Amino acid sequence: MLNYRGENGFSLMELLIVMTIMGLLMSIVAPLSLSAISKSEARVELQETKNWLRVLRNKAFLTQTEYKIQVARNNAILIESESVKLNKTFEHLNFEPVVIKINSFGIATPSTIMALNDEQVMSIQLR
Repeated sequence: MLNYRGENGFSLMELLIVMTIMGLLMSIVAPLSLSAISKSEARVELQETKNWLRVLRNKAFLTQTEYKIQVARNNAILIESESVKLNKTFEHLNFEPVVIKINSFGIATPSTIMALNDEQVMSIQLR
């Protein structure tokens, strides 16, 4: 039965070998591509967070309003005038617990916050 050749001339043994090689290649390539996708999504989320904080700094300056952002793990809470305005959840980033204060001049304290993705450390400059 293994010597049977189909209409296209391939034997079942050749087909089995090709399928085995393809399976081995996929088992090597798939985890690498999933890891690359996860890192890419984390970088996109990091850039979105940088942009969000930049917009808040600009808004604080233009409206002469002070903001406080409580960041811990994968959650950020935006507080304006002692009331919660926004609760933001991160899918790929985890932050060390920190309170970011943005004054009415748009200056943020602290000037740098750290985020983790898997075991990779990423930083956001708030200048």
